[in-house]
Amino acid sequence: MKKILLFFVLFGFINYSVAGNDPYLSATETYDATKKLTNTSKITWITVDEKDVLKTCREKGVELKSKTNFIDPRACSFWTKDFCIVITSKTPILGSLEHEIRHCFQGHWH
Repeated sequence: MKKILLFFVLFGFINYSVAGNDPYLSATETYDATKKLTNTSKITWITVDEKDVLKTCREKGVELKSKTNFIDPRACSFWTKDFCIVITSKTPILGSLEHEIRHCFQGHWH
């Protein structure tokens, strides 16, 4: 497990996101980076075998008592006012990691 430590304040309840085959992974599309929930965040990055991403995302959702709707994710994230957890495979595509870290700072942005 890799940990990236930054500090932030978001919500008082667990939120989640999933990166799968969706239009939000465009490497060329720009977005408004001024619409943030926070400027700093404490992020934990969990890496698992690709075959275990779905299982790990679901288990973390149950552990955090978060509603989840994971079907076939490349990655997922969970965040509160105190932390953000990003789960990816051990060999993620850059767009998946960027997508989930964006949720750490912008919450439900899509």
